[in-house]
Amino acid sequence: MGPEISNTLKRKGINGMRRLVTDMFSLDVAIKSEAIGDYVYTYPLRQAYRRLPLNFEELKRHIIQSIKARTNASLYVHIPFCKQICRFCNLYTTPVPTMDDSWGRHYVERILREAHWMRDSGFFNNLKWTTLYLGGGSPNALPVAELEFLISTLRDLLDITDDVEIGIELAPELCTSEQLTLLRKLGFSRIAIHENRAG
Repeated sequence: MGPEISNTLKRKGINGMRRLVTDMFSLDVAIKSEAIGDYVYTYPLRQAYRRLPLNFEELKRHIIQSIKARTNASLYVHIPFCKQICRFCNLYTTPVPTMDDSWGRHYVERILREAHWMRDSGFFNNLKWTTLYLGGGSPNALPVAELEFLISTLRDLLDITDDVEIGIELAPELCTSEQLTLLRKLGFSRIAIHENRAG
């Protein structure tokens, strides 16, 4: 730990440190820099999820301003369900619900409701999609019917054309031949295999 960080931590405590880090990575600073760098593969730690300190209209303005700097875009859809939660995993995940079979439909409907709203609010104006990626968790924990409903609806809703690369993260222990056949039919061109290990 560098001396500046160590001194800030001693002086302001952990909350002061959080504010310092938040200021350093401010949404305003990122948008104003108009820097569109190379692809960065990172997720926020699960502990980082919290309410944004912006009201809804400010958030919408920031997002639209950020998107205006782009013509091509990739869409990431997070499917947080896993058969088991690995101890090393810092992603936002949750076990597959076992009490009710409708959990997959409910989750997909929420994603699609948000996609409808974002499209209708102008977030996606003038964007050309280059990639659609489902990550998680284990997206193939979704029942096959829900996976098909999600991809088919997103394709129509957001005008995702056949030349868009579509990828998915798969847990091999959840794969079925029916699932793999469906992925091919839906136009998936890339899969990433991961293995869940709780121990």
